[in-house]
Amino acid sequence: RARHAARRTRRTDLLTETRAALVREAGRTVELFPGFRLEWLGQPVAVHDAPLRRGRCSFALRWHGARPALLWDAPPGSTVRVPALDATFSSGARAGETLLAEPPTTLLAMGPRAPVGGASVDAPEQFT
Repeated sequence: RARHAARRTRRTDLLTETRAALVREAGRTVELFPGFRLEWLGQPVAVHDAPLRRGRCSFALRWHGARPALLWDAPPGSTVRVPALDATFSSGARAGETLLAEPPTTLLAMGPRAPVGGASVDAPEQFT
């Protein structure tokens, strides 16, 4: 019984942590990716029909170089924000898409928290 209870608790904790990283509600504000993880940089991420108090929410990130593109469909009357990626973005539109600013350097491996080694690239604009 103890092993079964421990397994169930681990699953619950994993789901709770995953939800906390993906979506948070504060009144009518829906924050997407509030716990954005470094491993997600440059990776497409999609969430479909996440249950919220006021309805369901779907959203996705796609990348255009270093800039994330956000697509969303939120409950009517919601304000959508993405403070971990672009603190300046906010929208009252129920659905939409936008190209966000480059993520803050605190999220990037080349930011002030983690020095990067390796050789430089002559023409970085050729890579996406």
